[in-house]
Amino acid sequence: MTSEQPTHQPPIVDRVMDSIEHGQVTMRTRTRAQFTKVVAVVCYGLLAAVVLYAASWVVFVVTINQSLSLLALGLLGVEEFIVSAPWIAIVIVVAGIVLLEFFRRTFFGGYRRTVIIGLVALLLFVGIAAAGIRRVRLHERLEQQGLVSRVPVMGMMYQHRRLYGLHQGYRGIVAQWNGQDQFRLDPFEWDDRMPLTVVITKKTILPDGMIFIDGDEVVVVGKRMDGTIAARGIRRINRRVDRFDRPVTSPMMQRGVMMEY
Repeated sequence: MTSEQPTHQPPIVDRVMDSIEHGQVTMRTRTRAQFTKVVAVVCYGLLAAVVLYAASWVVFVVTINQSLSLLALGLLGVEEFIVSAPWIAIVIVVAGIVLLEFFRRTFFGGYRRTVIIGLVALLLFVGIAAAGIRRVRLHERLEQQGLVSRVPVMGMMYQHRRLYGLHQGYRGIVAQWNGQDQFRLDPFEWDDRMPLTVVITKKTILPDGMIFIDGDEVVVVGKRMDGTIAARGIRRINRRVDRFDRPVTSPMMQRGVMMEY
């Protein structure tokens, strides 16, 4: 029997030096490494700011449109929710979270944690932070500023709320309810739309019942023909359970610029 002789492996130092000589390994100076780290931190912070802004915009649009409450209308509410959702901002949030996780794993040694756990953690953080931004009513303040001056970020969106409103939904105040099948829908103070006539049919979905009182705030989903809406569904806005429904105080209000949400 012949025993196989173990193959001789060069020392680790020799192999590393040989790799360096053949250009397989590059050496970075400490200054370059620190500069790369600083650039990565700055990019990570800017990207995080964009993601938080986009996420807070999603929460803002969903809240003011009462999109979640429309789900009580069944498939009609789901359809309106999907069509009216701010998908561009949602895509930015999702793509931004993926990029943040990539940056974390690449530059900050996050490879020890699985990708799923990292993405879930970032998603929870972004959601909580977006709710906090919504709480301080950042976008309402920017919208108020857009009425008197130019907003540097998304100025057109803040000046024209209809650009991110409901697709076939109309928010307003009930007036002249005839007690049967018709009422006038008056716009809010911030809306320049003319009053509309809402007609209720046998097919109208009414999860809150058919009893309306002048002054009720509602969302009407339906097809508009001139000044009349054939209501497919009506949802009452319960402002008492809206945690974000509180007045915004700013110097602009003292100059006569009032906004209602």
